[in-house]
Amino acid sequence: MSKTRISLLALIVLIAGGAATLTLFNPSYEAMHLAHQKMHGDHNIHAHDVTDMPGLKGENASPEESKEIAILFKKFDTLTREVEMLPNGIRTITRSSDPEVMDVLVSHAIGMMGRVEAKDDPKILIQSPTLDALFAHGDKIITTSEVEGNSLIITQISEDKELIAALHTHAGEVTDMVDRGMAAVHERIVTPPINAAKVTKQEIKMTAYPVDMTTKPDVQAFFDEATNTISYIVKDPSSSSCAIIDSVMDIDYAAGRITFEHADKLIKYIEEQGLSLEWIIETHVHADHLSAAPYIQQKLGGKIGVGGKITVVQEVFGKVFNEGTEFQRDGSQFDMLFEDGDIYSVGDMQCFVISTPGHTPACMVHVMGDAAFVGDTLFMPDGGSARCDFPGGSAEELYDSIMKVLALPDETRLFMCHDYGPNGRDIQWETTVADEKAYNIHVGAGKTKEEFVKFRTERDAQLAMPKLIIPSLQVNMRAGEVPRDKDGNPVLKVPVNGL
Repeated sequence: MSKTRISLLALIVLIAGGAATLTLFNPSYEAMHLAHQKMHGDHNIHAHDVTDMPGLKGENASPEESKEIAILFKKFDTLTREVEMLPNGIRTITRSSDPEVMDVLVSHAIGMMGRVEAKDDPKILIQSPTLDALFAHGDKIITTSEVEGNSLIITQISEDKELIAALHTHAGEVTDMVDRGMAAVHERIVTPPINAAKVTKQEIKMTAYPVDMTTKPDVQAFFDEATNTISYIVKDPSSSSCAIIDSVMDIDYAAGRITFEHADKLIKYIEEQGLSLEWIIETHVHADHLSAAPYIQQKLGGKIGVGGKITVVQEVFGKVFNEGTEFQRDGSQFDMLFEDGDIYSVGDMQCFVISTPGHTPACMVHVMGDAAFVGDTLFMPDGGSARCDFPGGSAEELYDSIMKVLALPDETRLFMCHDYGPNGRDIQWETTVADEKAYNIHVGAGKTKEEFVKFRTERDAQLAMPKLIIPSLQVNMRAGEVPRDKDGNPVLKVPVNGL
């Protein structure tokens, strides 16, 4: 690794500079540029492939570039950044503590420098509209930079007052991404960019949400009357690959009997349709029904996935149920622990994960093409939202999480995990972002965070515990496995006054 280190997140700002100079030490710019061409191809010769990574793809970005950006978002916590607001621009210092990240930064930075020279905007989907504006007016910005050890110092100045304001705005956006990763992108999408329209003298549309909305998966719903749970089989429209969302294992709690009628319906459908199961996904650790994930996995295969904060849930309820040291609290019972911003595939269909804590710490919304599976983050518009009074729950966090979901395009299909048919209506499970924003009785029609938190807190204080919470938590925090005693017999505990 050379001492020359260049940060992409700083270069995101550098992209705006039309008149840019860069002070580099060995290896030479020419040598590094040739190395980059070998990795990615010459931007002036080769067309760019469409990347398979939602939100990180662009109209003019190669798969390699998008993968580099993905690494930077996944390891954003290794980056640090300092910003000085100048009267006529900005000065930034960006560093990384991870050598692997630094390798990626160098490769990507050289590519971006070549794009600046060629006025070749990659047009990444999550790219800030402020950056689009700066790129268009780069001839009015002077950029200089200096590399010192593992630090890149960039200064950008302009005589245009509106561009200076845009530089200040974008510097804050980049710093926020360094601090919070993809979560900052989600939040920025909720709030329109500051002064972006003034920079270009024309309307600037919001950036597309990081998911390929051209894909329309086939969704088959299975309603479990005993628990008011809806399980889903989600099929990639271009292949036979599919995923199961929120399966149900049947239990007669009074009799202590477990069966699999509901899960068998899903298995039968997949077999009859000739589908290949790739994922068995839990949107969260459910407190009102038991997961059938291991039973389905034994029959059909597939990987079991849940939110990475499952470790928090395991720690909390491991104590409640007085689990011994043999109970692992590291999430190892699951095949995949999803983090905010993770991207995965079902066949050829890209899927994107949004962390939505509030109901539980491990709640996740899975966005698959134009469909989002919201777990208990939202109910149908006339059902509102889920409770937040379980250990680790938070009404404040739930409101913020719901705002992330409602930042999706209005036409996005939203699929509920539960429906109780309020006011006697028929059971329903599908709605849209537009309808939730307009009609949701808890958060729709512009209701404020303060109003939501007050209502949710007062309402939760009146609710009884779910009737299956004791068996559900013990089973679901083990990825659907029923706990066993020292002799290997399935057994469930009842903590007295523990909840």
